[in-house]
Amino acid sequence: MQLRPYQSELIDDARQALRKYKYVFISLSTGAGKTIIFSAMTTGAFKRQYRVWIIVPRNELLEQASDHLFRHRVPHGVINARSNESRAYLVHLVSKDTLTRRWDKIKNWPDLIIVDEGHLNYKFQMDLKERIPDKTIMIGFSATPERLSGEGLSDIYDTIIYGPSQVDLIELGFLTKIKYFSPPLIGLEDIHRKGIDYNPDELEELFKKRAVYGKAINHYREHGIGKAAMVFCRSVKASEETARQFRNAGYRFESVDGKMAKGRRKAILDGLRTGIIDGICSCELTIYGIDIPRIECIIMLRPTLSRTYFMQMIGRGLRPYPNK
Repeated sequence: MQLRPYQSELIDDARQALRKYKYVFISLSTGAGKTIIFSAMTTGAFKRQYRVWIIVPRNELLEQASDHLFRHRVPHGVINARSNESRAYLVHLVSKDTLTRRWDKIKNWPDLIIVDEGHLNYKFQMDLKERIPDKTIMIGFSATPERLSGEGLSDIYDTIIYGPSQVDLIELGFLTKIKYFSPPLIGLEDIHRKGIDYNPDELEELFKKRAVYGKAINHYREHGIGKAAMVFCRSVKASEETARQFRNAGYRFESVDGKMAKGRRKAILDGLRTGIIDGICSCELTIYGIDIPRIECIIMLRPTLSRTYFMQMIGRGLRPYPNK
């Protein structure tokens, strides 16, 4: 497996940290190869006959990790709603939701647990930490080493290892350069908070008042035409309406959400990968874990107070791609 220098360095740093700590977190920018790194870690552990779990928060990430492991000839099983733990495999890809329902049915705890998108699911990770045996070590991965609320992860992890910054990765050519356009949204400063973010109902009223949707289409026409686009919206309803307005303007846009049939959702995402469609709109589904290097235009119709949300959203468009 050919690793970039900083990827090899992060693996070495993690190895050193695990001599002192049981719970280690690795922070690396979106698009910089977190899946490649933990696949390399898994390959090394597999060769030493260690048991490994890779825990993912969503099925798309499970499939993505599986592709990487198959590519590097690492046999593995899957633990999800349709599959159980198998003694035939040292390595398992694990659905977070399935594991939550099967705490009392675990047969063999692994030697190494890798938690993908470790900034998510705080309660789950705390439960996991309380249950794992002394022999098991845990490594979390994310581009954003803090919870969506902005709180840290020190309750779970003993130390954090930082990879190169987004700026450094852009200068090295491992991520694409950014052109950032920020039209003013007068009235945003008056929106109240709801939970950790802006009140979505008040945002909807402001967007209607300021004709934000129409302006977004005009901005796409001016700056993003011919570029694969991803639009982040405040709700599934807003996502569907935004996609409809783009289609009415003559562009091939679709909305995706977590309740959509898996086959339909995959077809839309594949359509963006191949250029059959021009763009997709979503609320939560595409904020993390979507690996489509063709994406070149990010439209943020979701003002946010969360640095984690913001960095995850812009990261969807930073992967290098020919002529990008």
